[in-house]
Amino acid sequence: MSLNPNNPNSETKAEAKPLLLEQTLAPLLKEGFIAFCGAGISIPPPSCTPSWWALTEEILHAFFERVPDDFNLPKDMILKDPDLQPEVVLEAFANILDERLFKAFEALDVAEPNAIHYSLARLAKSGILKACFTTNFDIYLERALNEEFVDFELLVENTEYDKYFQNYMKNYIPNDKFLVCKVHGTIERPNSIVSVASAYKTAKGFSTPKAAVFESLLSNYPCLFLGYSGWDFNHLNYRRFWERVGPKVKKILWSKRPGEKLGPQFHDIFSKCWNVFEFTEAELPEGLIRAIEKSPDVKIFVADLTMKIFENAVAHYARAEVERMTFFKNWVNKFPESHMIGLVITESQKFSTTFREFMKKTKEISLDTEAASYNIGKEMQELGERYGVGKISNEEYQQKIFEFSMKNAMQLIRNEYKSGIKKMLSLNKFPGITDNSNNTLTFLNSMITTTRNFGLEEAASIAANYTYKLIELIKLNTDESRAEMAILGMELQLKRPNNDKWKLYLAQMYGEKKKFLSGQIDYTLFQTNISNIIQKATYELMGMTVDIFELLDKQIKATCKSKTKEEFEDQAGALSITTMQIAPYLSGKYSKSQIYLDLLDVISQQNFPEEQRDPSKVVTKGMLDGIDNLIRESFIPVLQKAEVNSNLVELLMELAFLSIWISGVQYLDPIGMQEFQKMWEAGEYPRHFSPKEIFEYLKEKITPWIDKALNNLPQRFAQKLCGNLTIMGEMGDDFELCKMATLRSLQLSDGLVTEATPENIPGNLAAFYER
Repeated sequence: MSLNPNNPNSETKAEAKPLLLEQTLAPLLKEGFIAFCGAGISIPPPSCTPSWWALTEEILHAFFERVPDDFNLPKDMILKDPDLQPEVVLEAFANILDERLFKAFEALDVAEPNAIHYSLARLAKSGILKACFTTNFDIYLERALNEEFVDFELLVENTEYDKYFQNYMKNYIPNDKFLVCKVHGTIERPNSIVSVASAYKTAKGFSTPKAAVFESLLSNYPCLFLGYSGWDFNHLNYRRFWERVGPKVKKILWSKRPGEKLGPQFHDIFSKCWNVFEFTEAELPEGLIRAIEKSPDVKIFVADLTMKIFENAVAHYARAEVERMTFFKNWVNKFPESHMIGLVITESQKFSTTFREFMKKTKEISLDTEAASYNIGKEMQELGERYGVGKISNEEYQQKIFEFSMKNAMQLIRNEYKSGIKKMLSLNKFPGITDNSNNTLTFLNSMITTTRNFGLEEAASIAANYTYKLIELIKLNTDESRAEMAILGMELQLKRPNNDKWKLYLAQMYGEKKKFLSGQIDYTLFQTNISNIIQKATYELMGMTVDIFELLDKQIKATCKSKTKEEFEDQAGALSITTMQIAPYLSGKYSKSQIYLDLLDVISQQNFPEEQRDPSKVVTKGMLDGIDNLIRESFIPVLQKAEVNSNLVELLMELAFLSIWISGVQYLDPIGMQEFQKMWEAGEYPRHFSPKEIFEYLKEKITPWIDKALNNLPQRFAQKLCGNLTIMGEMGDDFELCKMATLRSLQLSDGLVTEATPENIPGNLAAFYER
């Protein structure tokens, strides 16, 4: 097989030595072409623009350097991780910083265009270069175009691409202006960077309007890829674009750096246009300048651009980095305290190596365990009914209960361990446990925990020791044995291989046991205290060293210290967003309260036949008011200040409280969950369920302020409220509420589903219509 890179049938193009750009560009210069430019064109001095990765890393360094030591950031933070895309990081920061984040991109506006930008501008001026697609958001190309007096049209937003396509390309109407297409946004419109990045993250491909413009250009002109790695094109949505457009492509000339080997799967991606695909290589900007100078068919003066090629590039890069870091540090120092704390609460753990390893392991375990069976509850109920009418004996009933329980436990244990566990049971490896059905279930349930962190033999040994100790403690029936059993269960959750941190928390729990036995605290407080210890320990072992509850109190105090109404509303906005993002943690905290446990006890009555229910156990307004008071308790200082100073802050906090409520009750209805299971098993769109009394209580709570909030809250908060309301609509089977919230959300975004639209809009309403 030929190794000639110009052989259109060769599959070895990516491996063969490409021709230099000065040998391959001439036909494009003669014919006219378009360019697709990546970060590589803005890296050479004097531009010295950092990559997307480097920019994000510098922002993170500047931010986390300012965080006080007593915030207890993870000690194992790594700010650059291939699994944590820059656009994801910046979108998360934008949630709290909002328009403040956009200020950071001004750091890219401190240098000058380089020789590549000027070369492209002169090619555009001559009419040879027709358009430039770029993933860059700096404005050096635009500056070079202006300095060369090139009239150009800039496309950034989807609406602009669509308008351009409809006005010109669709009807083959020529446009003499040079076209600049910025697919990832531009620093001249900083909000476009985050919104486009968000869409890029979720859709990962060219939007329909951008694809239409690019497709039209590709079918009419050759395309030079310059300073672009192409890794994004590995994604399925890009592959589909190239598969569809490939047969129409006129020519692709892909420029690499000399000796560059890495890259995406070019042959697979461009298989439909491989016959017109060619690699070339050049060191930029020198190679591009030489290619223009050596072309026999064009006369474009670029000799002066060699003056913009700098010998000591490293020094330029270092100086540019220092300037950017100075800018970023000054920028971060202006963050209000509430925003600073909110970012630490919501984002810091993402950069912990321990947390990332925990999430990776959790995903692996999830893939290695069986999906939960939603039939078990139904089967257990049917079994109880058969036993109740005498169709099966007590012995048969107990045996079936054991089989169901064992099956349920085994589903939650890693598949790789199941055969070994079954062998242990058949060989009666642990006498007194594996020959007793009740003790076997205790052993298996403890194995669910131990097999997450240990190999099979060690996990089984720990689980067996736990079960043996539990058997003995149950026999004693003393205050000390009760306390010891509680700690024993907690210890099982804490144990980790090659890590003694958990022992510190175990010692704290024994300290609480000592207080209980000496009469300093009662058993209820003892349980509460060791639950708080285990929660803190679990977070730390996951890599979440930041105490979110302690920092939330700091954020509340910082918000209350605001000196002006504007500052108060600004900081309260950050507090509201933070609270919404950690709503699952907050609802989990309140779920330990006695009043919440009482609520669960009442709701659980629905599991029994109507004649067996306790008529005295009903959901009361007083019970729900008690939970609402718990939710609001920490925020009372903010609410008191808002009552005097700001209606907007009152609305922001009501939105946050609603998020906590929904997080805690959206799946509480036992009867509803049976319906959820049926829908899940039938492949239907499952909905949220909550007891009718709770839904009606929440609807009554929001009625006085909901219209005011939808009309007066800033758009990003109003959208979040719409998302919450559609969930509420599902919880209460309230079609009109869901419809109202959906239509309001679409009204806020001019009838379009955008990056700001909650993810459940319009899906929840569509599910209502389907039902």
